[in-house]
Amino acid sequence: MLYLPGGGAMLFLIDVDHGSFEKAKETRQINLQAATVSLQVVISLCKRKETAALKLSFKTAD
Repeated sequence: MLYLPGGGAMLFLIDVDHGSFEKAKETRQINLQAATVSLQVVISLCKRKETAALKLSFKTAD
């Protein structure tokens, strides 16, 4: 509330979408974290598969 010099007051309404904006921001952040974890899992699985393939190729080379 803003009080005016003549004794009156003005009421400013806060953006009603502020709450939904924060919720959307939180959701995006959670989705980003989930995508990051998923990507890390895929990378680690690829590394394992690559390591297994290298071990297999060394065994067949002997």
